[in-house]
Amino acid sequence: MDFALDETQQAVAEAATGVLRRAVNGTGGEIFRAEPGYDAALWKDVINAGLLSLVLPEPLGGAGLGPVETAVVLTEVGRNVAAVPALATLALGSSRWCGWETPSSNRKFWPSSSRVRSSPAR
Repeated sequence: MDFALDETQQAVAEAATGVLRRAVNGTGGEIFRAEPGYDAALWKDVINAGLLSLVLPEPLGGAGLGPVETAVVLTEVGRNVAAVPALATLALGSSRWCGWETPSSNRKFWPSSSRVRSSPAR
């Protein structure tokens, strides 16, 4: 088996690293203990980079990618010790919307990726 990242996955990793490299090393614990519990400025950068809409279908403004690309982003979050709620939002939030049966039901609950808010999934 070949576990090397393909071209798209490498591009996702590079995009994530480009955004996440400014994560504050060594102070993540302090950020998590303070309100809102994550680095809000970095989280906005993640949103603006489109990293939250990777798994959303293209008709909803997403990239239509899958769980491997989501795992690539989550790996970079961990590698950079980024204090952002990526797991809750990507793995438990955004990916759930991909299971709806029809594009119209998807639009009802997730009108477009431009409406992704800067607060984490709850």
